[in-house]
Amino acid sequence: MRLLIVRHALAANPEAYAAKGHHDSERPLTRAGRKKMILAMRGLRKVAPQLDHIITSPYTRAAQTAGIVAKALGLPAPETSELLTPERHPREFLNWLE
Repeated sequence: MRLLIVRHALAANPEAYAAKGHHDSERPLTRAGRKKMILAMRGLRKVAPQLDHIITSPYTRAAQTAGIVAKALGLPAPETSELLTPERHPREFLNWLE
């Protein structure tokens, strides 16, 4: 199995977003973040192994990033996993992978 980990693209400022009363899990990508991720995917398509699945955190910015990756690679919509939230220990996701 090959595992490719992608960090979410540039998202809205956390402090400004929280000041508006929103939870961090809802913080979206910025327009610049979307554009940069689309550009990055052009290069990733050339060097990344073929992927079978995309799994994302339910956080808005992560799901939006995963959607960009899926579209660029011609894959189905990403699967969402609560195991990829900051509250969970990484070992839980690794156990799930096994």
